[in-house]
Amino acid sequence: YYSACACTLALGMAEGFGYAAAESLACGVPVVAPNFGGGEFVPKEMLVEPVAFRSEGIFGAVRPVMSAKDYAARVLEVVGKPTALPSHLGWNALWSRWKRWLEEGVK
Repeated sequence: YYSACACTLALGMAEGFGYAAAESLACGVPVVAPNFGGGEFVPKEMLVEPVAFRSEGIFGAVRPVMSAKDYAARVLEVVGKPTALPSHLGWNALWSRWKRWLEEGVK
């Protein structure tokens, strides 16, 4: 299924190895991933940097805080605007909603 995608978003912040990212790259599909946990083998131009870190849980585990706008910008840099998707997805409407959601947040 990866090869049918324009890009894979690897959103896991604590994934040890990052199988989804590795499988996607093996299929020739770019990956946008956080530069934290499991993204060591992802090309640097596909990584998204955390905007901050926070401590959570009773043991104070350090977790990154990511920006949806940074993810959206990286996807647009890595993939650009795809030109063709299956017609049943209604690409123009889907693209405008997705872009607005990532740039402005869910309302």
